[in-house]
Amino acid sequence: MNTNSPTPKPKTLSVLVIEDNSLVRKVVCQMLKLNGFNAESADTGTLGILMAEKQDYDCILSDFGLPDLNGDKIARIIRTYEKKHNKQPTHMVVLSASVDKEQEALCLAAGIDQVFIKPLNAEIIEHIYAALRAKQTKT
Repeated sequence: MNTNSPTPKPKTLSVLVIEDNSLVRKVVCQMLKLNGFNAESADTGTLGILMAEKQDYDCILSDFGLPDLNGDKIARIIRTYEKKHNKQPTHMVVLSASVDKEQEALCLAAGIDQVFIKPLNAEIIEHIYAALRAKQTKT
């Protein structure tokens, strides 16, 4: 696998990026778009939750340490909404500046599917894409 230039992805996969840092948010969205994803963004956890409730995304990629809500709290709220409305679980990814065992355990217990350390790179995009493809083949 060439980690400098990931395989182009189908444009049908949509990602909601929840990130408070505007530069990081723009870079992550641009990287995803360059790799064939349709990317939208929210600058707070609260806005991200509202967007996720109004539109189905293939993946939600969230920072862990947002000013209003941590990534695990966002996941718990979205998972509760999905169960209440009989929706398929959205693939959820946390991208954080640092992840210790306790933080990773919180994320996984909240229903987050993958946890990665920033910055987003081609290898992480490949892991996310592979997980999404695996999920598509199961349904």
